[in-house]
Amino acid sequence: MSDESKSAPPDQQVSSPKWAGSDKGKASKKRRLRTVLIVIGAITFAFVIIPKAFHAWHTVLTDDAYVNSYVTFVAPRVSGQVARVLIDNNNRVKKGDVLVELDPEPYRVRVSIKQAAVDSAQAELVVAQANVRSEIGQARGLRFKLQHAIENVDNQVAQIRARVATWGTG
Repeated sequence: MSDESKSAPPDQQVSSPKWAGSDKGKASKKRRLRTVLIVIGAITFAFVIIPKAFHAWHTVLTDDAYVNSYVTFVAPRVSGQVARVLIDNNNRVKKGDVLVELDPEPYRVRVSIKQAAVDSAQAELVVAQANVRSEIGQARGLRFKLQHAIENVDNQVAQIRARVATWGTG
């Protein structure tokens, strides 16, 4: 074999000064990429994996557990739609604590209807009182007329007696 056959073809020969700077650039880019990936991994680890692990360590999970507790059933005094729930599940509550807030609109409508009925009844009461006063006035007027008629009859009876008395003595 000759020297020429051992040497590489001219298009595959590498000149060292030209490619030496490129190798350093590639290594630098690889180092930067590796640093960025490490930083992203550390941030992901700090903000995602650590909180999940912390939550898992502080959460008790079991498939065959049971809770022994007292259960009290709650029954509302009024019906209505719930606007807000003011407690969370498994919260302790005491007698008198507000558990839910109902939608006040249907109650406002009912109050308005009942208030209109009260106002109407009050107006009817005023009319009835006026009618009673009128009837009392009419009854007093009729009583006065009756007394006047009785006086007229008594006067006429007295006149007749006087005439009878004058005819009988004459």
